[in-house]
Amino acid sequence: MMFLNLGNKIKKIYTDKPVLYSLVGTCWRVLFAPISLYLVALKLSPEQLGIYYIFFSIAGLQSIIEAGFSHTIIQSISHEMHSVKFENHRLIGNVDNIDRISQSMRLGFTWFFIVAASCIIFVLPIGYFIINSQSHVISQNYWLLPWVIFIFFFSANLLLYPVNFFFEGILHLEEIYRNRLIIQIISSLLFIAALLMNMGIYVVSIASMVSLFINLTVLFIPNFTQFKEFLHFPKKQYFKSVFKWQAKISIVWCTGYLYWQLPSVIIFSLLGPVISGQYGFTINIINAITNIGQIFVRTKNAIIGKLRAEGNFVEAYAIFRLNSKYSYSFIILGFASLCLLWILFPHIIIWKRMMPFVPSILLMFAFGINMITINQAMFARCSKEEPYFVMSLFMNFVFPLVFYIFLLVVPNYWGIICPFILIHIIGLIWSTAVFKKLYNHWL
Repeated sequence: MMFLNLGNKIKKIYTDKPVLYSLVGTCWRVLFAPISLYLVALKLSPEQLGIYYIFFSIAGLQSIIEAGFSHTIIQSISHEMHSVKFENHRLIGNVDNIDRISQSMRLGFTWFFIVAASCIIFVLPIGYFIINSQSHVISQNYWLLPWVIFIFFFSANLLLYPVNFFFEGILHLEEIYRNRLIIQIISSLLFIAALLMNMGIYVVSIASMVSLFINLTVLFIPNFTQFKEFLHFPKKQYFKSVFKWQAKISIVWCTGYLYWQLPSVIIFSLLGPVISGQYGFTINIINAITNIGQIFVRTKNAIIGKLRAEGNFVEAYAIFRLNSKYSYSFIILGFASLCLLWILFPHIIIWKRMMPFVPSILLMFAFGINMITINQAMFARCSKEEPYFVMSLFMNFVFPLVFYIFLLVVPNYWGIICPFILIHIIGLIWSTAVFKKLYNHWL
C-alpha cells in the first residue's frame, strides 16, 4: 500500500506539467550546481565573489520601483479567466473580462517600462558608489564595465516581465514553466562555458541575456498580434481601481528590499567583499534548495486565486495543504543532504567559499522555518487582499535595523546569523497566528 501511494504521488507529479518542469529544472540545478559552484569558487577570487553577489543585491533595488505589480497583474488576469480563453494567439470570450485583462497588461507594460528606465537612471549610479567604496580592496578594472553591461541587460529583460505574467495569469502554466526550463538549461551551460573561458565577473550578465532572447523569440514575437494591443497606457479609472487594493501590496513589496537584499549591502560595507562573498555564496546554495520546495505552492498560485475568486475555498486550501507538505519535505531532504556531503567530503573548495559549517547550518534553519511563513503568506495573498500588511512592515523595517546593530556590536559570522534566527522565529509565530485567524474567517 505504501508503494502504491508513492506511485500515485509520482504519477500525479508527472501529469502535473508545471510541477514536472519545475522539478526537472530543480534536478538540472542539482546536477550542474556542483560544477558551477566549483568553477565559481575556482575561477573567482574571494574579492570577486563578493562583487559577484553584491551585483544582484544592488540590482534588487528595482523591487522598490516594481512595487509588487507582478503579483497584482497575475491575480487580476487569473480572476477574469472563468469566462475567457486564449486560443490561436488571441483572447476570446466575454468582452468585459477581456477588457479588464487588457487593462491589466497595459498597466504591466507601462509600469515595467518605468522600472527598466529607473534601473538605468538610478540603480546604475547607486551601484557604482556602493561598490566603489571598496576600491581599496578591488580595482574598478574588475567590475565597472561588467556592472554597466549587467544593468543594461537586466533592465532590458524587465521590459518583457509582463509577458510572463500574462501566460501565468491565463493559466498556461505548462507553457510558461517549459519556457523557464529552457532558459535555465541554456543559461547554466553558457555560464559554465564562460567560467571555463575565464570571463570573470562578466558571467553575471548571462542569465539576463538568455532570458531576454528566449522570452522575446518564444513568447512575445509569436503572440505579437495580441500583445501589440497591450502596448498602450491603461485607463485612469482602471489604475485607480487597482491602486485601492494594490497600495498595501506596494508598500510591503517596496520595503521588502530592506529585508531580502539590504543585509548583503550592509555586510559588504561593514565586513568587506570577502565575508560578503561567503554570505552570498551560502545564501545562493540555501535558496537553490528552498526553491525546490517553493515550486509546489508557487505553481499553484494562479489556480488557487481562480478557485478563491469562484468561492471554492475548501478545494483551494486542499491544494495548498498538499503542496505545502511536498514543499517542506523537499527542503528538509535538501538541507540534510547538503550537511551530509559537507561532513563526508570536508576538503572540497566549495565549503571554503561558504560561511563556516555551524553558522551555515543555523542559516539553513532560519530560512527553513521562514518557508512556512512564505507559503502561508502566498496562499493568503491569492486574492485581492494583503492580510500580512502590518507584520510585513514590521519585519521589513525592524530586521535591517537589528541586523545593522548586531554587526556593529558583533562584527563576525554570529552577528550575521543571530538576527536571522531571531526575526524568522518571530515571523513564524506571528504568521501562524494571522493565518489561523484568516482560516477561521474563510470557513
